Amino acid sequence: MTSRRFFSAGVKVAASASLNGPDPNGLFVGDGEHIVAIALEGQPAPKGGNYHGVFSEPITLNDRGDVAFSVRLAGGVGGHGIFRGDGSRTTAIALAGTLAPGTTGMFNSFGDMKLGEDGRVAFIATLTPGVGGVDSTNSKGIWIGASDRDLQLVVRTGDVVGGMVLTNLPLGLGQLDMNGPEIAWIGTFPARVTAVVLSRIDADHDEGHDR
Repeated sequence: MTSRRFFSAGVKVAASASLNGPDPNGLFVGDGEHIVAIALEGQPAPKGGNYHGVFSEPITLNDRGDVAFSVRLAGGVGGHGIFRGDGSRTTAIALAGTLAPGTTGMFNSFGDMKLGEDGRVAFIATLTPGVGGVDSTNSKGIWIGASDRDLQLVVRTGDVVGGMVLTNLPLGLGQLDMNGPEIAWIGTFPARVTAVVLSRIDADHDEGHDR
């Protein structure tokens, strides 16, 4: 086994690795004594299809040993998804080609993400242009949920935040952070104004933005 990437939380470490065999990629978490396989290439994924290709960034984990990861799929709905697993159970968080909650559009691709201690995953995603009224002004957003059944939209381009219209969300890594019910994210507004925004998601899953 050859390790590619390490991601740590507390005493636990997640690692993407290449293996010998017909399906050479895997994702693992360990604490220095025990190693658990979270997902293996070729393994069936929740909601259909099989994991395919490298388990690469973004990968994030919490102190409970849960790991959230983004991976391509062979078969399935849209060829890409976000999942959370602990080695014994894996949950689908979001799948390309499925309805994006809070919109009439469909998930197209995924960017940065963070995993909370409560198991909820916050992530940036793009929507498929031309479907459900999606165009260049409203094609990006941030969602949060513990599974694809309870996902909620946090913010979307075209929304008014702090009196200004959100025009863009960056898709690179390091653009999103999460601490309990609070999500910090970077947005672009008219006149190329860039701001760090704090969205508070309360226990009832209502949304709010402070800038």
